[in-house]
Parts: sequence; C-alpha cells; structure tokens
Amino acid sequence: LPTGIKSYALVKTTKINYDKNLHSLIGGSLKVFGFSPIILNESDSTLNKQNFSNQQTFTESTLFTEMNYDFRQNKTLNAGIRVSTFGNSDTIFTSIEPRISFHGKFKNDYSLSSSVSYMTQPVHRVANPGLGFMFELFIPSGKGLLPQNSWNYSLGGAKDIILNKSKISLKVDAWYKSFQNIVEFKDGYDVLMAMVYKRGIINNNIEITTQGKGYAYGIDLSSYYTRKRLSITAGYTYMRAMNKFSELNNGNWFPASTDIHHSITLTGEYKISPNWTFNTTWQLRSGKPITVPIYVIAFPTYNTETGELDSKNGNYQFIENERNNFRTKTFHKLDISFTYIHKVFRKYDASLSLGVYNVYNRANPYLYFIAEGKNNMGQSVPTLKSMSLFPILPSFNWSIKF
Repeated sequence: LPTGIKSYALVKTTKINYDKNLHSLIGGSLKVFGFSPIILNESDSTLNKQNFSNQQTFTESTLFTEMNYDFRQNKTLNAGIRVSTFGNSDTIFTSIEPRISFHGKFKNDYSLSSSVSYMTQPVHRVANPGLGFMFELFIPSGKGLLPQNSWNYSLGGAKDIILNKSKISLKVDAWYKSFQNIVEFKDGYDVLMAMVYKRGIINNNIEITTQGKGYAYGIDLSSYYTRKRLSITAGYTYMRAMNKFSELNNGNWFPASTDIHHSITLTGEYKISPNWTFNTTWQLRSGKPITVPIYVIAFPTYNTETGELDSKNGNYQFIENERNNFRTKTFHKLDISFTYIHKVFRKYDASLSLGVYNVYNRANPYLYFIAEGKNNMGQSVPTLKSMSLFPILPSFNWSIKF
C-alpha cells in the first residue's frame, strides 16, 4: 500500500523569439516515481510496521509548448498544449492538455484576465473521510484506477487607485472547476484499515477505493493598501465544492472535504525603522466537512465476576447515513512578530524574527474523535470530542541570504 514517494526528474526548456511580439516556449521532462508499499501487521497487543522491498516504479514523460502573442500594447494571448504519458510495463495512460489565457491592461489602471485549461493528475491523494488523524495515501493510477482530470475556467479583473500618498490595489477572480475520476475511500475503509488488513493497492487490486466526479466554484477578493511605512493586505474567498460517487452516499451529491465556504486573511506590516519591522497576520477559515456517526447501537457487557449486566460499560457500533454530514468548528488565530534586518560578514543579508504564535490562545481543533462519556445516570455514552494543538507559543527565526 503506497504511503511514500520518491521522485527524480529531468527538465529541459527552450525559448524561441520570433519577433518582439511573438515568442514560444518548448520543452519536455522525464520523471521517475517510486512508491513504497507499507503494510501493518496487527496482533492482540502490538501493531508493527513491515516495509516491503518491491517498490512500485512509474514513469511520466511530457512534451509541452506554449505561444505568447502581444497582439496589442499591454495585451497578451497565451496558448499551449501539454502531452504526457504515465505508467509502467502493465498500464500506460496518455493525456493531451490544452490551455489558453488572456491578460490585458486598459486605460485608467484597469486590467482583465481569463483562462481555460484542461489538466490531468495521475497520482491520487486519498485522505481519511471521517474522524481521527488526517492520514493520507498517495496512489498511482493503474488497472482499475484512472487518472483524475479537470476543466478549469477563470475570469478576473483588477484596478489600481492612487489617493494622495496612498495606493490601493483591488482584484477579483471568479473560477469554476469540473472533475472526473476523483478518488475516495469506500464506506467503512480508511488508511489504517487499508494497511492493517493488507487491502487496497496490492498488485493493482483496488478494493477499498472508488472513483466519481465533482465540481467546485468560488470567488477570490483581494486588496492591497500602502501608505508611507504601512502596508495592509486583505483577502477573502468564498467557495463551494461537491462530489458524487455511485458507490457513496446513495449516489447523491455531498460536500467535498475541500468545501470550506469562507476564508479570510489579513496581514499588516509597519516599518518601525530601516532595520525593524512589525508584522501581524490574522486568519479565519469556516468549518470543513467530515463524516461522523449519527446513530449508535449499544452492545451491553456483563460483569465477569458476578455475571450480571454491566449498565455503565459496553461496546458500540456507529452508523453513518451521509458522507461529510458534519462541519468542524471555525478556525482562526492571530500571529505577530518583530523582524530585525542586519548584515553578517559585512555582505550577507540576515533577518532575526521574534514573535508570538496564536496570540489569543484559540483552541482550534486538530482532530475529532468518539470517546466515552457519562450521562446524568452515570451510564457510558459515546461523545464527540476534539483535540487541539499549538496554543499560544513564542516563535524565533533567524535566516541568512547568500
């Protein structure tokens, strides 16, 4: 079951200038991927890892070309195509990926951009759909597992505004993506189940994953303000992402794990002096979808000494009715830092940064899990709980540029 990747690549590109308004870029690459299968052996008391030496090797070769044409002043049309093959001696996939884009600057500091592209991804990332740690696998396409592909569309505009000694830049982008052959775990399976029971990516036998389709759309808003020694950047994203699998959720659409509706980032920088700078960043992300059980079947246990029913303890089986039926809590935090820029060895730029991570000590949940709780009668009941990491922490960083 692949859980690690090693890759090696050779890339070559050549730029050709035909005249001052027309030039092209031609190139190719050769990549070799090595996927390391890992399987866990489980006993009553231990969980041991076993590494297999039969590493799965895949090769990806690509040829690409693109043309840039400045057909008018500050207006550029870009068109290109990428042809790639991926696979090994058992299976080979070939894909052709066209793309076209436009960018233009107009009067009064307006600009407009748009693009259409087709992309293929032969290596799949599959993450746990429900509770617990966010384990993930990287699985190559092969027999029974097709490469993922998507059509991507975007349209955006920007405007620069000068007010006295201040400058404001505004930008908006709208986008839409449609996906085919995306991969998810089947109901009842996750990364740990795949490794413990040696199922999944064994001899290209896909037993625990399924493929479907999806779409995503959103709008990105960003602004930049600068005045003398102060600069502020603000960004907001609204998005929706939905998936559909014939083998999941009764074949109905459900929110993708990336369906995070709102995302906000605010950053500020103030130059206290030529050497000292104060930086602050505030982030907010609305909850992401995960799958949690909504029904619980209790199997009571008996006291081994008395043989009587033990009403306070028992085993439970969890029932899930929909995929990604619960949203996690909103994530937000504030970071601040002071940075000192100086010279070392008389010629190299170095920076010393001292700061505070998660200033107001927000307990952002890192993972959710089902644990035993007690009701008013003292009986054991399953309870949804969360675990947080990284409270308020001091931060230190020193770097040097050669």
